[in-house]
Amino acid sequence: MARIVPIKNDDLRSLISLEGRPVNLSVGLEGNGSSLQATGTTSASLSYTITAVSSDTNAIVTLGIPDSNLQVGDSITISGATGGGYTGLNGSREIVSVISDTKFSVNVDSSGYAGAYDADSATLAFSHINPTYSSISTSSIDIDVGRAVAVTSITITSNVKGRVTGVIAQNAIGDWIGLSNQDEFSLAVGEGGTSTLNLDGLVLGSGSRVSLTFTPYSQSGQTNPDIGMHINGIEFTADFNFNAKKKLLYCGDSISWSLVGNYKPQDMGYNYSGNRKESSNPYPDYFGDELAAFKLVSSLRSQSDPESIRLVNKGFGGSKLATDQWFATRSGLYTIDWNMMVMQAGVNDATDVQTPLRQLTMAQRIQDMVTKRNDDGRKEYPMVFCTPPSVDDKYDGTSARVCLDQRVLIASESYTATFSSTSGSEINFGTPSGDRIYKIEGDGTNDLEMKGGAADEVYRLDFTTQNDLLTGVAAGSNTKAFIRTLESQQNVGDSPIVNTGILTIDANTTLFIRCVVPNEEYEEIDRASLIGTALAANATTFDASESTIDHFITSVNSSATEILGPTITGVSDSVPITNAISSRNITQFSLGATSELPFTNLPATGVVDENDVWVRVKGMQDTSSAGEISWADVNGFYKVVDYTLSANGQRIVSIQALLDSRDSADRKFNGNYDTATANLGTLELFNSRPYLAEFEGTSGNTLAGNNYSFFAHGDNTVGDYKVKVQLSGGEGTQFNLVEGKGIVFSVYQQGNVIFMNEVVSGDITNAGKITGKDTLSNFFSQTETGLTRLKTVRKVITDTVNAYASSDNVHLVDLYDITDLKSTTESTAGRLIYGSDNYKANAITDASATLLVNDLIEDPVFKATGDSGVNERVTGKRLHRSPDGHKKISARLYSVISSITIPN
Repeated sequence: MARIVPIKNDDLRSLISLEGRPVNLSVGLEGNGSSLQATGTTSASLSYTITAVSSDTNAIVTLGIPDSNLQVGDSITISGATGGGYTGLNGSREIVSVISDTKFSVNVDSSGYAGAYDADSATLAFSHINPTYSSISTSSIDIDVGRAVAVTSITITSNVKGRVTGVIAQNAIGDWIGLSNQDEFSLAVGEGGTSTLNLDGLVLGSGSRVSLTFTPYSQSGQTNPDIGMHINGIEFTADFNFNAKKKLLYCGDSISWSLVGNYKPQDMGYNYSGNRKESSNPYPDYFGDELAAFKLVSSLRSQSDPESIRLVNKGFGGSKLATDQWFATRSGLYTIDWNMMVMQAGVNDATDVQTPLRQLTMAQRIQDMVTKRNDDGRKEYPMVFCTPPSVDDKYDGTSARVCLDQRVLIASESYTATFSSTSGSEINFGTPSGDRIYKIEGDGTNDLEMKGGAADEVYRLDFTTQNDLLTGVAAGSNTKAFIRTLESQQNVGDSPIVNTGILTIDANTTLFIRCVVPNEEYEEIDRASLIGTALAANATTFDASESTIDHFITSVNSSATEILGPTITGVSDSVPITNAISSRNITQFSLGATSELPFTNLPATGVVDENDVWVRVKGMQDTSSAGEISWADVNGFYKVVDYTLSANGQRIVSIQALLDSRDSADRKFNGNYDTATANLGTLELFNSRPYLAEFEGTSGNTLAGNNYSFFAHGDNTVGDYKVKVQLSGGEGTQFNLVEGKGIVFSVYQQGNVIFMNEVVSGDITNAGKITGKDTLSNFFSQTETGLTRLKTVRKVITDTVNAYASSDNVHLVDLYDITDLKSTTESTAGRLIYGSDNYKANAITDASATLLVNDLIEDPVFKATGDSGVNERVTGKRLHRSPDGHKKISARLYSVISSITIPN
């Protein structure tokens, strides 16, 4: 509703200038007049004096008075023309072309007329028919719940003349008593300009609407008007308690801003939520005060010792704690005079695999936020960090927050069996035992079907390459087993399964498959990403790759083993040098027109000399005389200053490096490079910028067992390279990769030195590992390694915040509660276990097997009566919260915050 706030306009602007955001709300149908249809015509009989006529194949006629309505094809009548043959102009004619609003050509050839036209002798008459148009309804602006807009103006632009009429519905349910004309407006709009309606002082809140209508003038002749209508102002939180002494800054993601459905039983039989005046514009689905942030502030105001506090609800949908929210804090978005900050974010961080880098960076950035507050001189004002609430997005597969990502097998572990799509077409479980872990590899030559196994057993399938599963066909005969994957539970439009039953499983994906009936039916229970690269037992090096990040997992060693540094085979490309050309300060190494040296990860040619890009030259021979210094004597490492690409821009054909190869008395380079094929040197280019290497141990790596890997601060030698390992602890320190520890290095090369600089290190949750089992019950009850992504994020936030002392004014609210998800429990690691209400009896066996997808989130009243039209409220897709969900979040917030002193 529109509000008249009890403060001056200037005061309002000063209050909301920092906490709000400027908005330019665009009204629908902008730039689209395609729906505009002529509803009739108007005619006008007009007569003009012709001042001049040219001698031309199509005579050009000039009028004394302009008329912009003249169009090609119009029929006109000319009478009274005299002078040197120009009487031939008289009669009914047609306009051939329009040159301007006073000049056009007609279908008369006057080029042969002998004399001159008598000026002003002729008269042009025509009846112009103008189409008329009904008004264009340009839709309306509805203010989102929980928000308000302090409007400054409405601007209208159009490429045709017309009139804009509008209504500011200050209350969507009906007219104000004593309705006045101030609620409506009408404004003439010129052609090609901008018209502005100043509305300074109007505040629109939830339930208020601005509707605009544009009517082009009939003489415009424009059938596709380009219209732009914008409401300009500042959007802010719809809490009008401006006289409060304190502000609560609430920073959140879409979980804090969104509410799905509204459980009102009366809506089932009657549309009680409909707008009685405008049936096409019902009330909002919910009201702002049903959001957890508003409920929290309301509780603080109404407690026995009430707080004088106002809500400033900020944040943005899709935001992540470790990136977007951190940046917003550090860049000043949240720099307002708040008395308490509540940060409810993290649920979107959980869409990513929680590698050591992500976990350690999140913890570091929470600390950054606290440091920023302290540096701003606001340490006495409390900060509250929330863990993400429980969600269920299992059907998002490897994008799900409830994934328990699986690490690769390490040296001491092995697969039960391996199947390849290159040479076979079956995944045959046979009669398995043990861990029931299978490796699926191959080039995808054959589609894979499932066979064998025993009823109710669960198998882990690690797809190390992309492969296709044959899951069942929609029509025609089929003798293969039916595989019910997570995609089987999705709407047809969302499912990637094609009618032939083929489902592509991406590389590095793990499926957990339950056997329902051997050879006939199988069911996917869970899905995860297959993560990491296993180091060999007792490995002293790691294989760097051309990716930007590598994630290494240590094996169980026979003794504590130091990792010295990287091998460079994976991050370098070597090609023969066809010739070396000496020059002042630099040398050009020619690689030939057929060079296979790729153009990857290199700065542009104009700036490569300003970057640390190096090549290694080795094996060069020369034809100089004994005792002379030449090419064979200068093999080594050189900085790149320029390079040349092939014609297609895909390969490097020459490189210029900082090697001064000028001749002198004892230096003989020019023309002495040995170009014999057997003697050609090679050039090695490194593609290791930028590159991060992250490492973690496993549950098998312990200090007591002395079987772990470690890094030590100092210099090492790996092949021809010096490796400088630089730990944050400095000289004499080492970092042990035991269970629960992780470290990340920035790795780069400069000449013959490889630097490994510690980026971040500390306590982490190790990558997950579970196995297949002989029953579904045992599959969920087994001892697990790791946590799901969501519970990992929860643990990072919890551990980081709890590390602060009480005097630091940093507090934690745990919003996670598995009981929020109806009929769902969880394993220790956070894997979701659906209950009887989420399953139905299988047609082949009475074991609970087949997933249902129509169970709504949270309370049974909401399930029975709420709006159930979106996927986020069904099993496997439960993310955003119902009103009862916001109520629970608010209660958990209040239980902690009510005991925190909020200073003035």
